[in-house]
Amino acid sequence: MEAGSLTQEDVIAALDHAQIPEGPGGPAAMVPGQHHVRMSMYIGQARGGRFEIVEDLGAMDPQEPRVDTRVLTA
Repeated sequence: MEAGSLTQEDVIAALDHAQIPEGPGGPAAMVPGQHHVRMSMYIGQARGGRFEIVEDLGAMDPQEPRVDTRVLTA
Protein backbone atom coordinates (compact mmCIF):
# COMPACT_ATOMS: atom_id res chain seq x y z
CA MET A 1 0.00 0.00 0.00
CA GLU A 2 1.59 3.25 -1.15
CA ALA A 3 -0.05 5.39 1.54
CA GLY A 4 1.61 3.38 4.30
CA SER A 5 -1.58 3.48 6.39
CA LEU A 6 -5.31 4.09 6.08
CA THR A 7 -5.27 7.42 7.90
CA GLN A 8 -6.95 10.24 6.01
CA GLU A 9 -3.75 12.28 5.88
CA ASP A 10 -1.64 9.44 4.39
CA VAL A 11 -4.28 8.43 1.83
CA ILE A 12 -4.74 12.04 0.64
CA ALA A 13 -0.96 12.41 0.28
CA ALA A 14 -0.70 9.18 -1.76
CA LEU A 15 -3.66 10.05 -4.01
CA ASP A 16 -2.20 13.49 -4.73
CA HIS A 17 0.07 11.95 -7.38
CA ALA A 18 -1.95 8.87 -8.45
CA GLN A 19 -1.94 7.94 -12.15
CA ILE A 20 -3.73 5.53 -14.46
CA PRO A 21 -1.42 4.88 -17.44
CA GLU A 22 -4.20 3.57 -19.69
CA GLY A 23 -7.92 3.66 -18.95
CA PRO A 24 -11.05 3.45 -21.12
CA GLY A 25 -10.62 7.10 -22.17
CA GLY A 26 -6.82 7.10 -22.18
CA PRO A 27 -4.39 8.03 -19.41
CA ALA A 28 -5.48 9.99 -16.34
CA ALA A 29 -3.56 11.59 -13.48
CA MET A 30 -4.45 13.45 -10.30
CA VAL A 31 -3.51 17.13 -10.31
CA PRO A 32 -1.53 17.72 -7.10
CA GLY A 33 -3.42 19.88 -4.61
CA GLN A 34 -6.74 19.74 -6.46
CA HIS A 35 -8.20 16.28 -5.74
CA HIS A 36 -9.36 16.20 -9.38
CA VAL A 37 -8.12 14.29 -12.41
CA ARG A 38 -6.45 15.49 -15.61
CA MET A 39 -8.04 13.33 -18.30
CA SER A 40 -9.09 13.24 -21.93
CA MET A 41 -12.36 14.95 -22.80
CA TYR A 42 -14.61 14.17 -25.72
CA ILE A 43 -17.68 15.67 -27.34
CA GLY A 44 -20.05 12.90 -28.36
CA GLN A 45 -23.35 12.56 -30.14
CA ALA A 46 -25.93 9.82 -29.55
CA ARG A 47 -26.79 7.94 -32.74
CA GLY A 48 -28.80 4.75 -32.89
CA GLY A 49 -28.41 4.00 -29.18
CA ARG A 50 -24.62 4.51 -29.24
CA PHE A 51 -22.33 7.47 -28.77
CA GLU A 52 -20.01 8.60 -31.56
CA ILE A 53 -17.06 10.84 -30.74
CA VAL A 54 -17.53 14.08 -32.64
CA GLU A 55 -14.43 15.78 -31.30
CA ASP A 56 -11.45 14.69 -29.17
CA LEU A 57 -10.47 17.64 -26.98
CA GLY A 58 -7.38 15.88 -25.61
CA ALA A 59 -6.23 15.85 -21.99
CA MET A 60 -7.60 18.72 -19.93
CA ASP A 61 -6.75 20.01 -16.49
CA PRO A 62 -9.67 20.46 -14.08
CA GLN A 63 -10.79 24.04 -13.60
CA GLU A 64 -11.46 23.80 -9.86
CA PRO A 65 -9.36 25.85 -7.42
CA ARG A 66 -6.69 24.19 -5.30
CA VAL A 67 -7.81 22.70 -2.00
CA ASP A 68 -6.21 22.71 1.42
CA THR A 69 -5.14 19.13 2.16
CA ARG A 70 -4.58 19.67 5.88
CA VAL A 71 -6.74 17.39 7.99
CA LEU A 72 -9.11 19.16 10.36
CA THR A 73 -8.98 17.90 13.92
CA ALA A 74 -11.74 18.18 16.48
